[in-house]
Amino acid sequence: FRFDTEQDEVTFGSITSLSKSIEIGACDGEWRVVNAPSWLTFTPSTGTGSTTISVTAQENITTAPRSETVRLESDYITENTAIYKEIVVEQDALKFDIETVKDVTFKALSSGDERVQIGICDGGWKLLDKPEWITMPSSGNGNESITLTAQNNYQLNSRAYDIKIVSEKNSSLVKTISVSQEAFKFDTIETGKALEFAATEDTKTFTLTDYDGICEVYNKPAWVDRVDISGNIVTISASANVKKEKDSKRDDEIVIRSQFYNFNNKL
Repeated sequence: FRFDTEQDEVTFGSITSLSKSIEIGACDGEWRVVNAPSWLTFTPSTGTGSTTISVTAQENITTAPRSETVRLESDYITENTAIYKEIVVEQDALKFDIETVKDVTFKALSSGDERVQIGICDGGWKLLDKPEWITMPSSGNGNESITLTAQNNYQLNSRAYDIKIVSEKNSSLVKTISVSQEAFKFDTIETGKALEFAATEDTKTFTLTDYDGICEVYNKPAWVDRVDISGNIVTISASANVKKEKDSKRDDEIVIRSQFYNFNNKL
């Protein structure tokens, strides 16, 4: 009596649609597959003689690997003992990188994109939650680098958000991408600062502590000849005050405004 009793091993990835083949060697009489779990399909599951069996595994969407030893038994029993062939089937766990991506930081006036690496991700991912000021892909396959783009932040407060992406196969697997953006900077500390000019032609300078983007002169009085802004230095030139009458002192204000933010810095 002949029956192939040599053990076979089959391994599957967590997400697979491929079948694996097992060759049944010399085999007299009929045989059948027994004790197969619900996540495995054997085709055919019964037969006669030598043949090829196709083994198919359902997707494993858990984070634990699984294995099963399945028997292919002969219908012939000798001395009350079954004659069988063992098929050991193993399947990988679902892999999804849940490690938080930290410190993705943008300037207030975003000058470029940020690249973020998405780690191992069996079966793909989809976007769960993000702020309106971030643009990014809504889904992906994992093991890839994605691009995050931030809108300009014209507010005087910084902002931050934890972006969430989730496994396409298992919604309990969530990855966080922590993003933040700096506040818009514009020097408003010395609003109302008084600059005293001599009665003759005179020039004064003033330092803007810090600002983003470009500043512009929003308005100036006619007796101020020019207001130049170079970097953080503001240069103001006043014409001579030729009036000699009492109370002929001139008093006015200059407004310097950011081109990007409607907030006045008055001198």
